[in-house]
Amino acid sequence: MSIKFNSKKTGGTFEIIEGVREVFIETATYGTASTGTEGIKLKFKVRNDVDQPDAGRVVFNDIWYKPETAEFGVMNLLAAVGTPEDKDFNSLAEVAAYVEGKAIKVTLAKRKGTGQYAGKEYQDTKKMEPSDVGGGRVDNPFEQGAASNPFDNPAANTQSAPVHQDYAGHVGANGANFVPPAPTYNGVPQTQPQVHEDPFANSKGPIEVSEDDLPF
Repeated sequence: MSIKFNSKKTGGTFEIIEGVREVFIETATYGTASTGTEGIKLKFKVRNDVDQPDAGRVVFNDIWYKPETAEFGVMNLLAAVGTPEDKDFNSLAEVAAYVEGKAIKVTLAKRKGTGQYAGKEYQDTKKMEPSDVGGGRVDNPFEQGAASNPFDNPAANTQSAPVHQDYAGHVGANGANFVPPAPTYNGVPQTQPQVHEDPFANSKGPIEVSEDDLPF
């Protein structure tokens, strides 16, 4: 078989999705930034079993976690998948495994870039809520364990041997921690420009976040 690149066959432009969509959490991958802050890299897939626009499209979203100062993202995610009150998780990796495959509803919008990204627009996830439709890609994604990891790396689902990745698409020292860069469509990245940065890298106390900066 021979595959010859032809730029004319790259397909059309995908517009940024705006509005409420029913999605599956296609993948949820645990990782840490180079500064040590933990996070979950989410890949949402717009459901094609629901009558709605953009069926089959994928959207990426990253949630950072820092106890006491930045827990809202993880708590919103757990609420959206219908987690029972006071359910315990031993690690953020367990949270990632638990939510993978579940159905939720998301509110999507455009986000204007800042700094070096000024003048550009990016896909943003403003809110995560329980699905109005229900169901799930798998019945119990937590039981899938490492097999549900799209990078086939068992360490990604264990706290004792975390995947050290900075979400920038770099290969780690052992060559096993490669995180594919988010796709772009005609130059428009399908994720937030700052996902490779740890927003809490320089913090030494409570994080003050303005309402305009909240991701949900």
